[in-house]
Amino acid sequence: VHSRGKALAKDVDFEKIARRTPGFTGADLQNLMNEAAILAARRDLKEISKDEISDALERIIAGPEKKNAVVSDEKKKLVAYH
Repeated sequence: VHSRGKALAKDVDFEKIARRTPGFTGADLQNLMNEAAILAARRDLKEISKDEISDALERIIAGPEKKNAVVSDEKKKLVAYH
């Protein structure tokens, strides 16, 4: 349902996606497919592949990658003690 209207590569396996997304709601799955479509567009791809879905899932679960995060000395100390 949530992939309807999106061009998918042949390597997309919905059973594997289902196993990797336990507890996801319909809205979560819609978000996953939308994120995967955005990644595919950024990569100039015509289809969403398993790689875009995997990367989108990681982004949803862990949040966006922080490339230039500056961590203060105070925060480093706090994390070290934690």
